[in-house]
Amino acid sequence: MCAALRRAVLWAISQVRVYEFARNVIVLARGATSENESYIPHQAIEILRVLPEIATDQRHQPLLSRESIAGVNISRRRGAKEFALLRGVDPIAYEVHSNLHLVEGHWPVRGNGEWVVRAKAAGTLSIS
Repeated sequence: MCAALRRAVLWAISQVRVYEFARNVIVLARGATSENESYIPHQAIEILRVLPEIATDQRHQPLLSRESIAGVNISRRRGAKEFALLRGVDPIAYEVHSNLHLVEGHWPVRGNGEWVVRAKAAGTLSIS
């Protein structure tokens, strides 16, 4: 499986077009067509972490961000449904996604139940 996974990562990297986020690759489970229906086993993530093609930070930690997505009803009206996707990330995600910029406040602290919301979504949801 390691050789097949390695070939898949190398192929995916070779297919990336040059955009601001061209250094990032999203790995989905076989057969999944979107992030919210994909699950990557822990063992596969550990294999990805040690591949030489995975960039590292200044501390030599792999720039690999395990992320999960969940849909939640954010409506404040009883019985109404207004869904948003929440992305759960590890702190390394702030380095992996170099296009993230904090406009105000602070990055969430693990365990404090804090969120970061896109500026556009904050306006739509009347979040201050």
